[in-house]
Amino acid sequence: MTPSDTHTLRQARFWQTSALALGAALPFVILYRPGIMYTLVTIGIISGLLAVSRPAAIAHIRAVFSSKIAMLIGAIFAAFFISAAFGNTPLYSLKKWVQLPLAAVGGLALYIVLAEMPDKYRNTLLTSLTVATVFITVLLLIDMVISSPTFSRALTGKEEWHKSRFNSWSSAAALLLPFIAAWLYTTRNALEGWAPKAILIICAVGLIASGGRAGWVGAAAALLVWIAGMVRWHGIRLQPSHLASLVAVALSGISFYWLVFGAEFVTSRLLLGSKVGMMSGRLEVWRVAIEHMGDSPLFGIGLSGYRHLPDATYIHPHNWFLQIALETGLIGTVLFCAFLGTIALYYISKAQNNIYALAGLASLTAFTVSALANTSIFNMWWVTYFIVTTMFGVVLAQEKTRQQS
Repeated sequence: MTPSDTHTLRQARFWQTSALALGAALPFVILYRPGIMYTLVTIGIISGLLAVSRPAAIAHIRAVFSSKIAMLIGAIFAAFFISAAFGNTPLYSLKKWVQLPLAAVGGLALYIVLAEMPDKYRNTLLTSLTVATVFITVLLLIDMVISSPTFSRALTGKEEWHKSRFNSWSSAAALLLPFIAAWLYTTRNALEGWAPKAILIICAVGLIASGGRAGWVGAAAALLVWIAGMVRWHGIRLQPSHLASLVAVALSGISFYWLVFGAEFVTSRLLLGSKVGMMSGRLEVWRVAIEHMGDSPLFGIGLSGYRHLPDATYIHPHNWFLQIALETGLIGTVLFCAFLGTIALYYISKAQNNIYALAGLASLTAFTVSALANTSIFNMWWVTYFIVTTMFGVVLAQEKTRQQS
């Protein structure tokens, strides 16, 4: 074997490892083991960088730093730094701020890896993502059915056992399913019979049965974007059977949820109620955030500063827009919304010829909608989800989708 052949074989192994790790990473966060997700993402990035040539990496870095989006991100970091430095708890806020540039560096490295990854291994990545998502979904459904605290502790590593233990999976799955649907659509002729439909049905039932209401709404919004895009840009005609299938899957998920957790619990969640009040206490959390908007209207009270308010009822506002507006002020909010809008416009510009751009748009919709009632916008597992799914969408949208006939 020549040195050239050895180098090629080593490079292929690096790409294979990168694709498998990056694809499998995100689903594992729901097992309350974000360390597994971070480890797999890190392995995927490092393996990919080992396969990328130095000139190619340098070229991508120069292109990114000279782009308008890089200047916008720089302005966001500057505004957030001012918010942190002059907020109500500067030391704590600056510690949170430091995580964001570090995450951005990771995002840049991920972009380089995905941009250079050969199509063969991008397909491996999407296959890995699909298999891991189905695997995790099946584990969650099994856990719900057997309802065993022992099994749940072994699965998640958490001592606490409660009926809402998998709520976050609804939001997580809402971000992942558009990419899985796009991959299944482009490879539909390579899969046998009901396989693509079975995968989507299992994942959709798991999303619903996990019980996260924010994820339900985010997934519904993403589905509307997906359907509208498929009809407008990809020649799909809606049939009565499509609507019937959606209704059947939704009813199956709710019925499973009902049977597992009982009528009283499910009814209270469907009616947006709980022991701590309407919307599980979110209305009170939001009220406090809104009342303090005027404390520092331009730059906000500092990153993650909500928890330090004297009348705070929770550790974060449970709403990304209210949190950004309160903690980074008007300037930070305008810049961050401009950033999200730039990504959305990029997807829209590509979606006519690329189904993965449509998937990216649907995933971004799921993120922005579900995050209106989900975790903190600065929670690192949620930041990681946003960065990785955005990089998936941006890179996969750069070339025209090659669909099998």
